[in-house]
Amino acid sequence: MLADVAGHDAAAAETAEWIQQQLPALASLAPGIAVSHLNAKLVGHLERAALEGPAFATGLWGVIDAGEQTLTLSNFGHPNLLSVDQGSLPLDSGLPIGILDRGISYPQQTFRLRDLGGRVLAYTDGITEQFGADGHMFGPDSLLELFRRSRTEPLAEAVRRMDRELTAYRGEALVKDDQTILGIDLLAQA
Repeated sequence: MLADVAGHDAAAAETAEWIQQQLPALASLAPGIAVSHLNAKLVGHLERAALEGPAFATGLWGVIDAGEQTLTLSNFGHPNLLSVDQGSLPLDSGLPIGILDRGISYPQQTFRLRDLGGRVLAYTDGITEQFGADGHMFGPDSLLELFRRSRTEPLAEAVRRMDRELTAYRGEALVKDDQTILGIDLLAQA
């Protein structure tokens, strides 16, 4: 799971920690069902905790089937996944979790990794919404271009290079949001 909790205060930190603690109990469920359960539990938790300020999260919950070479995802209000071959993959999306609990269901989609070029990237909006020294945002197109240039590099090196290039783009500008990149690579079988 890759998630991004709204806010940068104690309530956001507590919500992120609470979500992380719930994951093991939901790990055996299909992504859409897991997210539906997590949402219901989070709404109840937030009502009991009476946190100040909004507390919700966007994210992607995914399961990789190595044998079938598939990725099944449920998107809860998060940016699209990037494919090295197909670009930005439009994902069916549910609401962010923690907002409503009235029978909310979350869609899930299954992708064959080979059809996506064997390499995909998930990220938080802090990457694409990073401002540079020139006052312009990095943007999803810049991230996709950077990702595509990495197609022949080992994934770990590609992610390190993306981080270096984002740092160079930012220059002296402040980092105002968390920045997370999660890459998935289909390796050739021996």
